[in-house]
Amino acid sequence: MRRLLLLLLLVSASPSFGACQITLSRPTLNYGHVHDKNYVGQFRRWKTLSEREVQLTALCDKPTVMAIFTHSGDHPFGLRFASDSLIAAVATHAVLDGKPVQLGRTLRHTPFLVRGETRDKKLILNDRGILPMSGNRMLEGQKFTMTLKFIVALSERDTLVKDSTTLESHLRFSVETQ
Repeated sequence: MRRLLLLLLLVSASPSFGACQITLSRPTLNYGHVHDKNYVGQFRRWKTLSEREVQLTALCDKPTVMAIFTHSGDHPFGLRFASDSLIAAVATHAVLDGKPVQLGRTLRHTPFLVRGETRDKKLILNDRGILPMSGNRMLEGQKFTMTLKFIVALSERDTLVKDSTTLESHLRFSVETQ
């Protein structure tokens, strides 16, 4: 039988944390019906779909040190998608109060504990925070924006369907302050 796969990726912002709110330029990424011809590449055992971008903005009522956390099922190579697939997500083009900044990663919630090097882009990991940095210093600000690039990688197990199925994942973003 012919395979038909309807793939829907929901990206939703959490309610405000304290005096900060998150908005997303697109709350839903919908790939529609996916067929073999829609795959653009392969990563290990996963077939990848085209990259999609979303602009994330965190806005606080006063300057503060903030971190954006992503919540999803954990996967060794990214964020969980469906039962056996993954989402590779990268944060890029970070701007704090109108000025470009580098990105750091915190391994824990308040107080933030920055690990690793600061860079212009960072892989997004489940329950890890991304924060604006300058060198080794966390920055304070009111408006933090970044581009999130998503690549969905489907496993063979998730794509074995006889008629049709819907695969979806819910990513939740939250802003936390220190």
